[in-house]
Amino acid sequence: MDPNQKENMNITTPILRVDTVNSNGITYPRAVVEGAIATFVSKNRELHLVLDSDAITAPLDLTRIARTVANVRLVGQLVFADISVLSTPAGGLLEKIAHHCEFVAMGSGSVEAGGIVSQYTLNYVAAVPMGTAA
Repeated sequence: MDPNQKENMNITTPILRVDTVNSNGITYPRAVVEGAIATFVSKNRELHLVLDSDAITAPLDLTRIARTVANVRLVGQLVFADISVLSTPAGGLLEKIAHHCEFVAMGSGSVEAGGIVSQYTLNYVAAVPMGTAA
């Protein structure tokens, strides 16, 4: 490896909590999330980044960042993902502001009475400003 070449940014992070009320008032049952993870993994979905942070003063287009999301898995009550961002100039932008973000699962589905999810599709993982996750 070239000693001047910077390493990729690798993050293992929780992206969703199951079987408990989340900050958005919705509960994601384990069985529903397990199915969503299986579908997400089988379709080899890409990580999409969405970010609007006080740490930056102008809109920042993060769609050009070379990245992967892998090993989406359920551990206890948390869904984890391994995120790798390549050390490109655009990837370096995310690395500089990553401490202002949290990574969260973004999906769609059906919510029944009482805020219980009965159907869920994990669409992507987003980087959002710290403390703004639903």
